Amino acid sequence: MRSVGMMLWTWSLLACAWAAPAWAQVDLDAYLKRDQYERVKISPTGEYLAVTIPLDDRTVLAIMRRADKAITAKAMGGEHSLVDDFWWANDERVVVSMAQRLGTRDAPYATGELHAVNADGSKGMLLASPLGVNDMIGIGGTIRTTLDPAVYMIDPLAGDERNILVSSMRLTTDPLTYVEKLDIYNRRRTLVASAPVRNATFAVDSAGEVRFARGSGYDNVSKLYYRDARGADWRLVNDQSKSGVVVTASGFSVDGKTAYLTAEIPGGPDAIFAYDPATDTRRQLVRDPVVDPWATIERLGSQEPAGAWFMHDGLRSSFFDETSPTARLY
Repeated sequence: MRSVGMMLWTWSLLACAWAAPAWAQVDLDAYLKRDQYERVKISPTGEYLAVTIPLDDRTVLAIMRRADKAITAKAMGGEHSLVDDFWWANDERVVVSMAQRLGTRDAPYATGELHAVNADGSKGMLLASPLGVNDMIGIGGTIRTTLDPAVYMIDPLAGDERNILVSSMRLTTDPLTYVEKLDIYNRRRTLVASAPVRNATFAVDSAGEVRFARGSGYDNVSKLYYRDARGADWRLVNDQSKSGVVVTASGFSVDGKTAYLTAEIPGGPDAIFAYDPATDTRRQLVRDPVVDPWATIERLGSQEPAGAWFMHDGLRSSFFDETSPTARLY
């Protein structure tokens, strides 16, 4: 029996020795190498690509001409900065939102800083920043004692060549939030709406009108408000202190008559509902038995929600209408 055991042990060693060269031939570089580009968005004309490029100490945005792959423009922040998101605001101009991450494993956070640059590299400027946009700050002994409001993109306003819709808030513990139109060529801002709740985020319809505002005050109680149109009164749709759940707005139908809400369900995952503002009624559309919606899927050719991604045992899509062109595409 001992000789049989020795033979098995010897054959095991020979098998390992035979397999070792095969293991050594596995090239891991393709799996470990950092991506050259992270995100890509094509220009409305199809002439340019806006791409984010990771460097050792920051992530930058570059614009590439498709015809010859030449880099024609770039936008970047300081050390430890990242591109939070970016948008083609019109055929020629890109708006960039910046973020910061101090460690390689830290979650990045948006800094409230917006840049803009033309695809050909012209008219690059800092649109807004808590640190100010005055090029003379810090020169000749000038010292800033207060911060400007942080500014975040809400909507690029399709059809408006000069303006985007942004939210503006002071960097305080319980800030009021305002919606403004921001001219992406001269930084001029025009007040559009003020939120009925502090620390607010907003949702707009397909026409770029602010229709929902959600936020919370010192009590950390989430409240969702709705209004029919610009200048109309805000009305309370959900108060977490009474309903026990958080409800957020995900978007609107193209005609603006139906809103899509994501709502917590006590004891289980969140669900997406169709909401009729005229009757104040909801109808559940999709819900996974295990996980919350991971991301919204937009309808082809519009920003109207058409379904959702669910991340559980793989990535799964679910659509409000499984026979729709969008559902058939996926």
